[in-house]
Amino acid sequence: MEQPAGTGALSIPDPPAAAPAPAVPARIPYSEWKGPRPRIVGFAFVLIVAAGVISLWGGVRASRSPVTELPSNAAQLEKLGVDAGEYAAALQVVTLASSIVVFGIYLLVAVLVREGRNWARIGGSVLAAAGLAGAAAAGSVFQVLAVLAAAGGLGLLYRGDCSRYFRPRRSQYLSMS
Repeated sequence: MEQPAGTGALSIPDPPAAAPAPAVPARIPYSEWKGPRPRIVGFAFVLIVAAGVISLWGGVRASRSPVTELPSNAAQLEKLGVDAGEYAAALQVVTLASSIVVFGIYLLVAVLVREGRNWARIGGSVLAAAGLAGAAAAGSVFQVLAVLAAAGGLGLLYRGDCSRYFRPRRSQYLSMS
C-alpha cells in the first residue's frame, strides 16, 4: 500500500496486525484481590459500630444533663464577664460536638477495618488503648463500655485466620514480565 519515495503522494503505513497490549494493566478492585472476607471481620465491624453507638449515646446523655459543678476558675470567668449559664451551655454544646466526632471516628475505623486495611486495624488498636485510659480516668461508664466493645472487636482481628485478609497485597506490576 505504500508508494515509492519521491512520487509526491502521501504515504500511509499499513495498520498493525494485532492490537497492542495496554501499557499499564487495569486496576484490580480492592475487594477482588483481598479475597473473601472472614466472618470474624464482619463481627468485629458490628462490635466497633456498636461501640460508636454506645459512645454517642453516652455523649448525648452527658450533653443533656445539667451542669451542676462549675470549674474552679468560675470566679475568674465572672470577672471577665462570662455568665455561668452561658459557660454551662457552651460545655454542653462542646460535649455533644465531640461525641459526634468520636462516633465518626468509630465508623471510619469500622469501615476501613471491614475493607481489610491493616493500618486501620493497628491505628484503631492504638486509639482503643488510649481511649480506655482516658475513659477510665474520666470515670465515664458509657465511654469505658464503648472502648471495651471496640477493643474486643479489634482484638478479634489479630487472630490467625484474619492475617491473610489484612496482609498487604503485592504490587500487580511485579508479576508482569
